[in-house]
Amino acid sequence: MKSDVAKLLNSTTDSESDISAEGGANESDRSWEDATIAKMVTPSTMVSESRTTRQLPQDKRSKARRTVGAVPYSTDLQRRKKSELKELRKEAQQLNARLVHLQLQRHNRFTTAASKGSHGWQSLAAIECEERQRAERCNRQLKLVMADMEKVHASFNRLLGRPEALQGREFVLQLEPKIERPVVSLDVSTAILADLATSLDSLRLDAGGMFTVPRDDHAVVCRSEKKLYAVSGHCVAETKTITPLACSMRDAGDILWRFICSDVDKSFHSITKKTPNAWEMTSLAKSRDGFLHIDGVTIYRRYDEDHRIVVVGTSTWVLPNGALQFEDRAWTVITPSSLHSAVVQTRYQLQVKAQSAASVQPTDFAYAQEAVLSSIGNKLRNAMQSLQSALLDEVELIPCNS
Repeated sequence: MKSDVAKLLNSTTDSESDISAEGGANESDRSWEDATIAKMVTPSTMVSESRTTRQLPQDKRSKARRTVGAVPYSTDLQRRKKSELKELRKEAQQLNARLVHLQLQRHNRFTTAASKGSHGWQSLAAIECEERQRAERCNRQLKLVMADMEKVHASFNRLLGRPEALQGREFVLQLEPKIERPVVSLDVSTAILADLATSLDSLRLDAGGMFTVPRDDHAVVCRSEKKLYAVSGHCVAETKTITPLACSMRDAGDILWRFICSDVDKSFHSITKKTPNAWEMTSLAKSRDGFLHIDGVTIYRRYDEDHRIVVVGTSTWVLPNGALQFEDRAWTVITPSSLHSAVVQTRYQLQVKAQSAASVQPTDFAYAQEAVLSSIGNKLRNAMQSLQSALLDEVELIPCNS
């Protein structure tokens, strides 16, 4: 920094001497005065000067040490030095500000001289020369940084050139990131799917008592609630919907079936179709600890009867630890009414089960049950409302077959 200031002062003196030769002796005196004031002052030099001026004779300092009282140490000296250093720093800041001001004045004088005199281009050339020197200095520093980077790069190349450094590289390149498979994986999905398939017929029989006869004044309805069944002791999140449509039962059943298939395709990470109406699915659920791998098996079946269309489905989801299991059941009945060609009634139930009583503590099971029924229950309500919207939108686009 001192060398830069010295160069700046030298260039200032030289440039001022050129202008003074044209403008007279008065301008030379002012330039010399400005250059003298613009001398850079650092706190370290001023502290050294203050220490030199405050040195005491040897006998007085020794006498002062001998007359110290009962307290062997005092912070007066440190406080005084700190205050002096603070004042010197403040003075240095003022002088630096003065230097910047003088440099600005010098630049303005050069610009004015260039606009008035015929030889003002010399002053502008001096400014451009300073800028060039600054750019060259920055270029040299960048070249040093580049040289250091090349040395580091060469060191890496020497290390990688050793045969033992690349040993096992082929094995690492063959690895692919995979999701950790849970203890209960899709290897048992065939047995689970067979068990779920046997329950579909019973769900079809239950559909008759699940819904009431649709009234003529039915409007679009969506209602959610929690129920506690006394027989099993399980708490169930239940959502019911009623959607009257101005189309035939057959068209309503086709719309519903397309929605089920497309919704399954969009909602899950990977899907394997076992049969045309059954899916084996893998999903990723995000928890507070990160992404959680969940395996699930679901199956839907459609029954076309003379006076109604019944669609039933059931699913089973297993967590990685295998301790908790989620089960859901869905019933959909499409029947005509006196005012509407088709009325779609849907009932969806979700419950949490423990694989074994010893695998989960009662408090943990209660917490998991409340969390699942509260959060996932709300999502199920949104899904059922999306189904209603899809049915109503599709009916507006297709011709009615009353």
